[in-house]
Amino acid sequence: MSQSSFPDDYDQSNSTNKLVNHLQPYTTRTAQDYLALIPLEVRQTMTEAQLNAVEQVINMAIPKPVPKLVDLRFDVDLLLTRLFVVLMIGRDRRKVTRKYPITRLNKYLNICLAILLIIGLSFLISAGVILVLYLIKSLIGIDLFPGHITQVLLPGCK
Repeated sequence: MSQSSFPDDYDQSNSTNKLVNHLQPYTTRTAQDYLALIPLEVRQTMTEAQLNAVEQVINMAIPKPVPKLVDLRFDVDLLLTRLFVVLMIGRDRRKVTRKYPITRLNKYLNICLAILLIIGLSFLISAGVILVLYLIKSLIGIDLFPGHITQVLLPGCK
């Protein structure tokens, strides 16, 4: 990497905040974008080996995209503010070790919890589909049973 590959066209009087605002979107930034934030006079004093070392560290610090099972992102516009919601489900690939040991009981309970979560979501989705189908049936005017549904299910009630 040569020193001439860095952009030299910014004014030293500009603040770093103005420079950061002109960077590419976060997901597409490269080490070159961050190295360009170093003032020109400082970059020119660095050797090629120093620039390469700094670039390698920046490349290691930039998060790499990892495939996820679920990656749901959307914005919620409210009257006074704007919120964002992010739901991601995927394998934990961080190198951080846990502060507590993972026992067989933990693994068993995690599997049971995952199964209960899947069953609960299945019931919730099924109930939603049945409700939508029932509302469509009612909207069209199809009666499956004569009379009101309470008369069919609870014949003793008036």
